[in-house]
Parts: sequence; C-alpha cells; structure tokens
Amino acid sequence: MQTELDTILAGLRANIHQETLNHRGPDAGLVTSFAVNLRRHGERINEKLSNLRARSEAAPHLTAIDAAAGTAATLVNDAIAAAEAAGRVEFAA
Repeated sequence: MQTELDTILAGLRANIHQETLNHRGPDAGLVTSFAVNLRRHGERINEKLSNLRARSEAAPHLTAIDAAAGTAATLVNDAIAAAEAAGRVEFAA
C-alpha cells in the first residue's frame, strides 16, 4: 500500500512540474489557469485516495492514506499560493 501511495504522490509532483512548465510567465491569466488545473489534479488525487480507503485491505493503512491526502493538499496549495503571491508561475528557487 505504501508503494501505491508513493506512486500517487510522485505522479502529483510530476503533474505540478508539468503545469508549471506549461504556465510559466507573468500573465495573471496563466496564474488563474495554473490554479484551476492544479485543483483538478488535487481532486483527482483525492478520488484515488478515497478509492484506496474503500478497499477492504486498507484498514491498517488509513493513517498513511490520510497522511498522503494531507501531503497532496499541501503540495497543491503551496504551489498555488506561491504563484498567486508572485503574480506569476515559476519554479521555486
């Protein structure tokens, strides 16, 4: 189960990097589009984690699933907050 969670989070990180590449620049419209796309990725991850919680073998792993959900939310929220604060989408230094 932990490998599955790690794979899900690695995929989210890759999606954030790809969205950053696609939306780099100082245009406010890019920041808005970036935020919308990242929220969609976050929703998709939450759905995957909900599906994992529903599996019968998930009971001993609920804490790890919840931790992964928290990590996913932090990744998405931090990327959006950084873009909104900077007024542009860019990779963190």
